[in-house]
Amino acid sequence: MQAQVGPILIGTSGWTYKSWRGRFYPQKLPQREWLAYYAERFPTVELNVTTYRLPKEHDLARWSAVPPGFVYTVKLSRLITHRKRPGEPRAFVDNYMTRIAPLEPHLANVLAQFPPFFSRDDEALRNFLDMLPAHHRYVVEFREPSWYAEPVYALLRERGISLCLHDLRGSTAPLVVTGPVLYVRLHGPVRAYAGSYRRARLEQWAATIRELTPYVDAAFVYFNNDQNAYAPRNAATLREMLGV
Repeated sequence: MQAQVGPILIGTSGWTYKSWRGRFYPQKLPQREWLAYYAERFPTVELNVTTYRLPKEHDLARWSAVPPGFVYTVKLSRLITHRKRPGEPRAFVDNYMTRIAPLEPHLANVLAQFPPFFSRDDEALRNFLDMLPAHHRYVVEFREPSWYAEPVYALLRERGISLCLHDLRGSTAPLVVTGPVLYVRLHGPVRAYAGSYRRARLEQWAATIRELTPYVDAAFVYFNNDQNAYAPRNAATLREMLGV
């Protein structure tokens, strides 16, 4: 069963960064309690660790012990998205989906992030989407600019797949809505994963989110500038601006 979500959910990409101790987490708070502390302050988080390894049973049990209404976006494994033909072999997709199944009561979206060396290939994208189980809600993030084209948007709309909007330097995505959610990843104002967003820039994003949310069922915004706990700080500021 798909997790139920509200109209605008704001969080961060991950929560287990050492530099957050003393900046976001209390200095003496044990790391095993960080997720509970985070979940008291934000309604959602992006699970980046699932890109690099399949979760184990104890991981899933820990991630499931969150308050009702707290939701995750999980990132597909790089074995699935970063191969020459994404999604092949099919066994990788099936294995991944089986492994994350226990998290489904708290699962809002599945994110597929394609690598910067993967340029536009409509047939490969179509075949990839064919392999995804229909009961999840999917978001696709492109890192190579050739993907930003009307035929690609049309394919995503046909399949009900949301385009990820992001501000990654050298790969800024257009403000195009293709699926049921508005999905924004803010990777850092100067370079990837670093720096704090100025208030004026956050106000611009707040205006964009207000403009686009009438066209979607829900909006998700994740800050990925994890350096020095800028992400939770910026997320709290944007949440205040949007009144959520």
